[in-house]
Amino acid sequence: AYSYWLATGAPTGQELPGRAYPDVPQPEGGYDLAKGEQVYDAQCAVCHGPNGEGQKSGDLYVFPPLWGADSFNWGAGMHRINTAAAFIKENMPLGKGGTLSDEDA
Repeated sequence: AYSYWLATGAPTGQELPGRAYPDVPQPEGGYDLAKGEQVYDAQCAVCHGPNGEGQKSGDLYVFPPLWGADSFNWGAGMHRINTAAAFIKENMPLGKGGTLSDEDA
């Protein structure tokens, strides 16, 4: 019922603005793991932890882990570089989405 209400007045058969994320092209020279580590340390580790383990307050995650049993499930597609890069480009770092370059994402 909520989804139907939310779609009230939305046209059918066409994509609406804000749906999905824009594609982030693969870097021309390929992926640079050393640069990725530098970007992670500078932009991501403060929230997701130095090793991507996430951060908890009590038993609840305040910032989710990026790997392991409590991380994203396979259905989210975040294990795919292109999906993760598009999400990261639009939403990360927290509160500063859109500030990373395509290559950094």
